Amino acid sequence: MSYRWLVWIVLSSSYIISFFHRIAPGVVADFLMSEFAVGASAIGGLASVYFYVYMALQIPVGAAADAIGPRRVAAAGSLMIALGSLIFAMAPTYNLAFLGRFLIGIGVATPFVCAMKAQSVWFRPNEFATMSGLLAVVGTLGTIIATTPLAAAVQFWGWRTPFLISAAASLIIAFLIWFFAADKPEEKKTQPEEPVNFKKTLQTIRQLIPIVWGNRQTWLGFLVHFSLFGGYVAFVGLWGVPYFMQVYGWTRIKAANTMLVVSILYTVGAFVVGALSDRWLGKRKPLMVFCSVFSVLMWGLIVFWPGGPVPETLAVIFITLACVAASANILSLTVVKESNPASASGLAIATANGGILGAGVIQSLIGYLLEKGWDGKLLDGVRVYSDAAFHHGFIVFLAASFAAALAAVAMRETYCRDLEGSEQEVRDAEESGHNEFLSPVLVAQAVVVEEKIKE
Repeated sequence: MSYRWLVWIVLSSSYIISFFHRIAPGVVADFLMSEFAVGASAIGGLASVYFYVYMALQIPVGAAADAIGPRRVAAAGSLMIALGSLIFAMAPTYNLAFLGRFLIGIGVATPFVCAMKAQSVWFRPNEFATMSGLLAVVGTLGTIIATTPLAAAVQFWGWRTPFLISAAASLIIAFLIWFFAADKPEEKKTQPEEPVNFKKTLQTIRQLIPIVWGNRQTWLGFLVHFSLFGGYVAFVGLWGVPYFMQVYGWTRIKAANTMLVVSILYTVGAFVVGALSDRWLGKRKPLMVFCSVFSVLMWGLIVFWPGGPVPETLAVIFITLACVAASANILSLTVVKESNPASASGLAIATANGGILGAGVIQSLIGYLLEKGWDGKLLDGVRVYSDAAFHHGFIVFLAASFAAALAAVAMRETYCRDLEGSEQEVRDAEESGHNEFLSPVLVAQAVVVEEKIKE
């Protein structure tokens, strides 16, 4: 195995833990409601604080990954995940559990950006979308753990023990990252580590932010990620299990198994979309537009189905297809990376990946709408919500998919190339006719920034 794969595997391993914590609240939601005597709105807040903190730290994390390298940033993040998991697992009150989720949110802000930054350094541009799909596959291991295995573990040990185990796993991963990862191919642990120069780091960040934030591609990618991935995580990570348990009378294990299958299919979709884009289509935009519009159709069928609940089998099919279509969000991050200078890839990816905020916003909005539609029914101390209440809340999924479709249409094609990485690439793009994406002002700014950084 080549060294670049070792670096990628070590850095991406923390993404497994990150995904575990995204999905886990959905499996233990009713336990948390009963334990802390709270309703859907409070549980929505507990689950979503992860995403608010995650989003808030994406810019600092991306800038730090550009300036001091992904290894140190990812190792520190894994340590914070361990601390937050420990507090959450031991929390006697809702407020302490909230603090634990807050600290977890700080830690999980690092794995994805650091792995993507490493990909941009260690792998070729025409491998990037494929590797991003593979990263989604790795993340799904965390989803798998947080569905059926977690449901079984919770029934056997209670809800706290699995989070203690995740704390220990995060400590081990931090150790592996620190000792086995490298920021650049030329390092490979044969040269002494360069000390962090904070003044230079801040200077680099100040130079890169106007370039990345001044690029509309960055914010369109943010919106696609916010809407598609946010909706997927909000359903699989929180409201999917309660929906199938309360509307269709499923057991926890059956509902968790369904979330597991949906997550696996999402991962397959992400890998297929990345490979299709890289190797066959040579484009990013068509798949994003198609999948976004398809997601609108599927959620529209769920929300506006006439005459009561959607038939059980059809509900599973429609929701599964909507979640699989959401896998096209991985291309939005790729477009953002390709639309910005190579030296700012970490910051660019981090900014767009801040769209994970969508999961928190969507989870909270649905929780609020469920509370508004609650008819007062309780079962074993847990609030029970009707089919009508759930479908009223799921309007949020439909609106998010529609927003993603609009953003995908507005994005410009990159033709699977880092078109703003060098003057030569810009000239090649112009000669080939693939220049609709280029901004002359942005290209000029990128060249200036590259020269300043080299100084």
